[in-house]
Amino acid sequence: MNIVRWIFAIPVAFCITIGTYSYVDSQIDLRRYFSGLNLIALARSIEFVIVFSASVILSCLFAPRPKKYAALAAVVLVTVLMGLLVCYEYILSQRAGLHTVPTIALESNLSFFAGSSIGFALSYLIFKNNGWYPELMKTETPEIH
Repeated sequence: MNIVRWIFAIPVAFCITIGTYSYVDSQIDLRRYFSGLNLIALARSIEFVIVFSASVILSCLFAPRPKKYAALAAVVLVTVLMGLLVCYEYILSQRAGLHTVPTIALESNLSFFAGSSIGFALSYLIFKNNGWYPELMKTETPEIH
């Protein structure tokens, strides 16, 4: 049963948080509340920080002990995703005739990493006494007389 929980913990956590974000994002129009591209980009970055923090925390919640491996795997997944997005955005900017990636795209990608790092720290604070560390085996040796 623990193997199944380990296999599905991280993808289910990411699906729940990204699905919730997608639903909320479709219901709220940020242009109504913020005027200007910079404020909208800042609001999106804050949303990404919240979403990826929640993804790491839910990964720890769904995974069996030790929780730190689930948090670390979620952070690595977000870092790989961020790297792939930077490469993709660089390729798109090259096709558009630019020689750098736009700063708004880099800001959103850095908010992915910031969110996963904050989620890792919060997961440690939440689960440090409840399964963060691997359980030590208690071995007793018989006394020899």
